[in-house]
Amino acid sequence: MLEIAERASFSACLSIPTLDEKAWRSTEPHTPHPRARLEAVAELNRAGIPTGVLIAPLMPGINDSPRQVERLLDLCTEAGATSIGGVALHLRGEVRQVFMNWMRAQRPDLMPRYER
Repeated sequence: MLEIAERASFSACLSIPTLDEKAWRSTEPHTPHPRARLEAVAELNRAGIPTGVLIAPLMPGINDSPRQVERLLDLCTEAGATSIGGVALHLRGEVRQVFMNWMRAQRPDLMPRYER
């Protein structure tokens, strides 16, 4: 078993959707702080485990401004991220209704945009 582990190639990818404290707390309650995730990326890379970042989900009007994304890109680069990608928000099935209900309560200003 050890022989297999010695030959295996390990890598990791962590999701970090935003650095914005308010957006993070409202969209991902009870998850590790984005800065803690960046520290994990750096630590894993220092330990020799190639680790990238997925900026996801990108939510229009919440975490997709160039200023927000550029700062996150800079910090991912500083943490040694081996790759950085992004995924736009996509709502399917029952998740769509749950998300839209959250939007109505938390961000009614964005509802017209999301309803389109």
